[in-house]
Amino acid sequence: MKEKTTTTNRQFCTFRIDDRLYGIDILDVKEIKTIPDTVPVHHSPSKILGIVNLRGRIYLLLNLCLMLGRERKAPGSEEERIVVLKSSVGEHFAVLVDTIEDVVSVGEESIECCNTGEADATSRGASIHTSLCDEVCTLETELLVLIKADRLLPMVDRTRFGT
Repeated sequence: MKEKTTTTNRQFCTFRIDDRLYGIDILDVKEIKTIPDTVPVHHSPSKILGIVNLRGRIYLLLNLCLMLGRERKAPGSEEERIVVLKSSVGEHFAVLVDTIEDVVSVGEESIECCNTGEADATSRGASIHTSLCDEVCTLETELLVLIKADRLLPMVDRTRFGT
């Protein structure tokens, strides 16, 4: 008799930043929206774009491009969106992305750990990137880098206080 193996699939909301494909676990995503009017927060770290009002609730808007050590394209693109995250990840915040792609289902066995624990200390971008993204998976045509949503707000706090 053949033994059945069960494969657990995970789903990710995928998006592009600086032409690279990233994903956040769909269970952490509340909604995706066009960019509403943003109010700047003076004296805040550059990773904070400002605050936005979504249906009467104020959300902190983070610049995910900078958090990943990437260059932000010219602001104001019609394809830019915000990914609003659930309160289980962190209270009232969203991240700005260049474009939304699709929801991708990936088998657990296809996800690989990419964080060796030896981030290049000379490259600030690489250090930031590995603290937010430590898993990848290969899709048919490209690599999907997986972002740990629960690490986003703590990353901003560390930046603000210089640690």
